[in-house]
Amino acid sequence: MVWVNLLPWRQVQLQKRWRVWRLAACALVLVLSILMLEGYGQRSLNHQQGRMQGLWNAALNDVQALSRRTQAARQQLSGLQRQQDHLLRRQQQMAQWRDFARTLGPRFPPNTWLSALHKTRKELVLRGVAASIQELHQLRDRLREVTLFKQVSLGAVQRTRTGEMTFDMQALPDISSGVGE
Repeated sequence: MVWVNLLPWRQVQLQKRWRVWRLAACALVLVLSILMLEGYGQRSLNHQQGRMQGLWNAALNDVQALSRRTQAARQQLSGLQRQQDHLLRRQQQMAQWRDFARTLGPRFPPNTWLSALHKTRKELVLRGVAASIQELHQLRDRLREVTLFKQVSLGAVQRTRTGEMTFDMQALPDISSGVGE
């Protein structure tokens, strides 16, 4: 009988198995490493996206706050413009009334005198004394030429014992031009 040594064959088989197991273990470690790196990369990406989302949300909130402030500023500006327009109209009205008051004296006929002047929002009342009815009509016609008034009418006229006439004259401001306010 021939002696056959089976140990090298077993040794080769064992080395093959160990090589397969080592390859399998290396492949497993490699796969696990790849999965861990991928998970770490995904986590890093998620963290980065979360930061970006936070920045976008903060920017959106800032834009919305800025939009609200801009809208409030526009409303305030609109209110100030309306107020400025009102004050400008008021200033123009006062200038028209000032010009009227400066030119009122020359509009009176020679024998007509003013004793009272009363202005309200709705009318201007002139009270005075005149020597004749023709002078009163002349005064009324001169006041009708003024663009401030839409209507000028002669009110009550009374003759005094001395022969003079006391009168009331009403002038209605032209509200369409804004001077009656």
